[in-house]
Amino acid sequence: MNEQADLIPMKLGEKLRAARLARGLQKDFIADTLKIGIHTLESMESDNWEALAPVYRNAFASKYAAYLELDAGDVAGALNALPEPDQELRAIFKERPRQALMERNLRIASYLAVTVFIVTPIIWIFTQQVVNWSQGRATVAQPMGLSQSTDRQPERSNSHVQANVAPLGMLRSAETAPGAKAGDGRSEPGAPGMDSGSAADGSQLRLVLNADSWVHITDGEGRRLEYDLLRGGSSKHYRGRAPFNILIGRASAVELYLDSKRVDLAPYLTGNVANLELHDDAADRG
Repeated sequence: MNEQADLIPMKLGEKLRAARLARGLQKDFIADTLKIGIHTLESMESDNWEALAPVYRNAFASKYAAYLELDAGDVAGALNALPEPDQELRAIFKERPRQALMERNLRIASYLAVTVFIVTPIIWIFTQQVVNWSQGRATVAQPMGLSQSTDRQPERSNSHVQANVAPLGMLRSAETAPGAKAGDGRSEPGAPGMDSGSAADGSQLRLVLNADSWVHITDGEGRRLEYDLLRGGSSKHYRGRAPFNILIGRASAVELYLDSKRVDLAPYLTGNVANLELHDDAADRG
């Protein structure tokens, strides 16, 4: 009977128990020394490996076998031969799908409300400010330094439209000469008269306005001939000595003549503002 028992291979748990008993060690002593729970020791010695988590059983069994000085190779082979228990997947947290879906929908609705009632008005206001700033911005060009040209014809409109020029504060930054009043359409005392040939000599300027435009004209003697917003559909005449310093807003709607010869404003344009110094021979070049 003993010979037959010797022929039957011992299980790993039986080997562990036999080695402990051969050394006269108690389970309490082993548990305290190896810091392994006594129930874990009993499960290993009784080959109840299903009671142990696969992550820990190999570590516990190897540690126990090394303490009992069992062959490490035999122990590793026995551990590899153990069947893997089927682990059921269990949810750790209880799910509440309906409540989770409702919370997600509420969050989405909140984001949409914030976008519609807060973000969108801010973007609209910012866009309006940018548009207003870009429309009101104008750069006054240096005299006689421009070569930009345009093929646009003067605009003709029956409606009363304000001139498309730089802000009036920028154009009116020059000091108003004594005796002249900005916007009254009259020239300085002693200066060549507007709309009349008060001077027997000098050159004659004529403006034909197809739409409202701001105009500022001084002659070569520094006399201001015009400084006002002129209405579309009007025609203005001036007489003075060249060269004339002329600033015209919405130049595409204005025709300029020097001694009955038309002057091309295209080379003096920056945007739709013409800034030029006009000499007696400028009409021949235009």
